[in-house]
Amino acid sequence: IGAKKTNLLMQLLNETVLLFLISIVIATILVYFLIQPYNHLAGKEMSFNLFSMPVLLIYGIAAISVIILAGLYPAFFISSFKPLEAFQNKPGRSRHGYFRKILVVLQFVCSFILIVATITISRQLDYMRHKDLGYNKEHVFTIWSVNMGSHYDAVKNELMKNKDILGVASAESGNMGRSGSRTDIMWPGKEEGRNVEFSYFYASHDFFELMGVPLVAGEYFLAVDSLSVLVNEEAVRQMGLENAIGAPILNFDGSRIKGIVRDYNFDRLNEPVKPLIIVPTYGANSCIYIKTTSSGAKSAIASVEKLWKQYNPEYEFSYSFLDENFDNQYKSDIRSGKLFTIFAFLAIFISCLGLFGLVTYTAEIKTKEIGIRKVLGATVSNIVNMLSKEFLILVCVAMLIAFPLSWHLLNSILEEYAYRIDISWWIFALAGAITIILTLITVGWQAVKAATANPVKSIKTE
Repeated sequence: IGAKKTNLLMQLLNETVLLFLISIVIATILVYFLIQPYNHLAGKEMSFNLFSMPVLLIYGIAAISVIILAGLYPAFFISSFKPLEAFQNKPGRSRHGYFRKILVVLQFVCSFILIVATITISRQLDYMRHKDLGYNKEHVFTIWSVNMGSHYDAVKNELMKNKDILGVASAESGNMGRSGSRTDIMWPGKEEGRNVEFSYFYASHDFFELMGVPLVAGEYFLAVDSLSVLVNEEAVRQMGLENAIGAPILNFDGSRIKGIVRDYNFDRLNEPVKPLIIVPTYGANSCIYIKTTSSGAKSAIASVEKLWKQYNPEYEFSYSFLDENFDNQYKSDIRSGKLFTIFAFLAIFISCLGLFGLVTYTAEIKTKEIGIRKVLGATVSNIVNMLSKEFLILVCVAMLIAFPLSWHLLNSILEEYAYRIDISWWIFALAGAITIILTLITVGWQAVKAATANPVKSIKTE
């Protein structure tokens, strides 16, 4: 009726801009209400200022991207249809829908990878939290000694009078960690020019018995044994000593190896166990470890607090349990895992929305075909199968593409961990099953709706 191509372009662009403005208002409201829950989950302190330059820049990029991808391209494509073909429901090249199919495949490739990654990361975090670290961290809490270190023996004797306290020991670090590291360790038979980084840790003679770290060979050092050290198994391997007991550590004041303790994880599980030298220390240590019973923590803490007020009245009393310290080490990993799960869910939800839109579009352009098939005797299941088959094929293609990509991605992620889970086949099977179920739910509902429509009305409307 006389409209020019530019008129159609402007109409379609105006519709896109209007939809974008509505969505950006809704998105802004959601961000405003969700910023605090996000900060709590991610451990951030971000604020949302609508008129700040970064936010306005993001809005501008979003507007340009949406107008180009969702506005200009469809507008040029739709306005180029020939009127006669459009009236005959033959919209030129669009009947093949290759571009739509590619987008569906791409969406579900991303969704499949996210599902697999979410399952794998959750399993890896769970594995780290429950892995045997080589020592018993349950029911052990620590305090910084401050002025109590110089009265350690008196403090220990007083604490051991409490039946709910099973043991007291001291060390220089509060999380089983190293006191420092050195590369100049010398031992008999060391190759010239070989540098091995040894961690060293100062601890009292009864520390490893308290923490349940067993001896592999030799003995623990005694309370007055100032010229002995303990080493872990990795240290012996690095030294290459066949008989390590009694071997001297030449630059540790002539100390000799008195015992070998089993390897334990004193660092993050991202790192393998490093060679460790344990040096006996006496007197004022930085940290006191108190092991209590499962039901006697409250009583034990009260006893420690009483002594704290006696020796450190000018300082506020505080303590921390080792299992809490361990969780704090991996707090960022745990938060990242939770955020990854949430964003994976959102991406999968968006993929299903895209699929729902496509199956709705397909059902609309096939309204007449569906009506004629029903008149000729097609059942609801026949129609549903016809509409679902194409999309299930697309999802299967997406999974075939996603299998090697997700395998490579997961291997790259897990390489960061010295202790890692195996990538099992069932993860991919589960992700595939979830993807197919989501597809059937998304497609099936709209397919059933189209298949149960009145065929006479469909044909008449067409």
